[in-house]
Amino acid sequence: LSECRKLPGKYSLSCVKGFIQGLLEHGNPGIEYKNALNFCRMPILSTEERVFCLTTALGDVKTWYSEERARAICSEMTEEERTYCPK
Repeated sequence: LSECRKLPGKYSLSCVKGFIQGLLEHGNPGIEYKNALNFCRMPILSTEERVFCLTTALGDVKTWYSEERARAICSEMTEEERTYCPK
């Protein structure tokens, strides 16, 4: 994360997106999303980074899993986090 923050402007969030995608691509089969969401929950993230992270990770969940599985994953989130689930 510290390396991402060194990048200018929009590149910083693009770096965070790459990190999230790496966590999804290399996570444990069937639960790839858990490491990505745990990353998004890290207290060192700024509000902007956290919102971007959750929006990105939960949006990617929709493409990684069936619609039914994506809904089930979103139902496990806190009420606040569910607001970032794709509609």
